[in-house]
Amino acid sequence: MAVSLFHILVLVSIVIVVSCAIYTFLKKYLVSAILAGFISSILYQAFIYFVMGYLHPFLLMALVLGFVWSFVISLIVGLPFLYFRKEQRKSDKVR
Repeated sequence: MAVSLFHILVLVSIVIVVSCAIYTFLKKYLVSAILAGFISSILYQAFIYFVMGYLHPFLLMALVLGFVWSFVISLIVGLPFLYFRKEQRKSDKVR
């Protein structure tokens, strides 16, 4: 149980860091979420490789499922960035 929780926390922390970095530089919300999901999934599999010492036997399925979870988490992380940019556009129009 503790090992599973550790891996989930690692995945979530990788996604948050990568998503924040990508949302900072890219302005397109959906493109940023897809890119963050893709990069996070690959980084998480690299982490698994270093921990286990070998690639996961079902690597393709793990990449796809990791992408799905990373994409969903990335969408949630991107909401404050989306809101801030909309508010910034509104204030720029007023001036």
